[in-house]
Order: sequence, then structure tokens, then C-alpha cells
Amino acid sequence: MTGVETITLQYPDGARDAEALMVDPLTRDIYIISKRDEHPRLYRAPYPQSTTQTTIMEYKCELPWQALTYWDWVTAGDISPDGSEVIVRSYDNGSIWQRPSDANLWDAFGQTECPVQLLTGSETLREAVCFVSGFACGYMTTSEGTHSPINYFPRIFKADLDENCHVDFRDFSFLASAWLSAPGDDNWNSDCDISDPNDSFIDANDLAVFVGDWLTNK
Repeated sequence: MTGVETITLQYPDGARDAEALMVDPLTRDIYIISKRDEHPRLYRAPYPQSTTQTTIMEYKCELPWQALTYWDWVTAGDISPDGSEVIVRSYDNGSIWQRPSDANLWDAFGQTECPVQLLTGSETLREAVCFVSGFACGYMTTSEGTHSPINYFPRIFKADLDENCHVDFRDFSFLASAWLSAPGDDNWNSDCDISDPNDSFIDANDLAVFVGDWLTNK
């Protein structure tokens, strides 16, 4: 293998088992989350990382998870392409944290934790998770072993009418264009019928759903 460089990292507080390795797209810092600690620990290797000397990582924080059993150990993590979210999974659980604007990555773990769906039954050794970029909003998981399926979990809000992962004025323009319309009208747009349940009419019920999703993303 050619064109490969080695980065050697060392914990500041003794050897630890870890499987979750992440790179911050905003800073290029490398992060590792410990696996077998009762409270998983986050370590950082700041950019630029040396390829000639051992880098002593910095301990940054404990995750708000508490591993009560073997199946709660952290096995994977990822940072969203825009750096605004962190997803971490164990064998049985997964959560996403929002990173405040202009904040350090570890500040995300002081924010509200949002549990996410995992296919724990169909994945045997559940040790991978990543955000999806480019073609959709969401995250993917998979397992160890041969022929393991890749599972995709979409995160599309009802009010994301243009499906670009953000609910903003562009989506509002779609809703406004279809306002007070019904099937057969020239301005009818079934995508804007987002009330629950759908009622084949674009009115305040749809607007209420839109307002609930306003300025959400991912």
C-alpha cells in the first residue's frame, strides 16, 4: 500500500478500548470515544496530527450515557458533514446531539440528547454508523460480518417540501403557492397537503404543521 501515512495516538490517562473514531470536518481534529468505561470518555487529537511523533490526546468530556451492560458500550460515532451534529451508537442504542454554532465539538454533549432508531434485531455485531451526505438526509448503520446489509434511516420533515434537508422560505413559497387549493385546482400541489391526516385541502391545518417544522434541518 502506498500513499499512506501513520498517525500514532496515545491516551493521556492510560490504555482504553475504543471503536468510535471521528474526524471533525470543521477543524480536522480527530476524536475517539472510549468503549468500556461506565461513562464513555471523549478524547481529541488536534489538527495537524503528527505523522512522525506520538500525539498525546486531550481528554475533553464524558458522554451523558451510562453503560449499564455490555450492550450499552459505544461502538461507533460520526460527525455530520457540516459539523453541526454528532451521532453515537452502542450495540442497542443511538443518539444525536446538536452542536451549537461556533462551539467546540464537546459542547454538543451538553445539549439535549435525541434518541434515534436502530435495527437491533437484524444487526448482529452493531458497530457502524454514519451520516448521509449528497443524496438524502439521514444516517446509515451496518454490522460486522460478511454480506451485512446497510440500513438507511431517512430524516425528512413533512414541511421540507423541496427535500433539501432544511425547512425555510423556499418551502414556504411552495405552501403559499398552493394555499386554499384542492385537487383539480390549477395551483393544487399534493406535496403541500401535510396536515395529519391529509384532507385534500391546503389551509391552516397544513400551516400548523409547517410552523412546527420551521427552520428545522437534517
